[in-house]
Amino acid sequence: TLACQAPAGTSGSIVVAIRPEHLELTPSGSADENILQGTLETAAFVGNMTDCIVKVGQHSFKVQLHPDRTPAVGSQVSLYIAARHCLAMRADA
Repeated sequence: TLACQAPAGTSGSIVVAIRPEHLELTPSGSADENILQGTLETAAFVGNMTDCIVKVGQHSFKVQLHPDRTPAVGSQVSLYIAARHCLAMRADA
């Protein structure tokens, strides 16, 4: 379950939108909400950042990290999504 911002009256099936630069890796065991456990599947250095894919269950999240703070591919990671950066919208909108 994610805590997200949503327009008033949003209900039923939803889609969640999160920009990749708003996803962060956090130490395991953090007590904050909106933390998902996953695996770092890919990491590609692209100059000022590393483009990564974190797999959480059947979902893949694109994450942009600082090159000095990128774990090894295959590492188990904790992915943090601040509620202010998580937007829920009706799926049929």
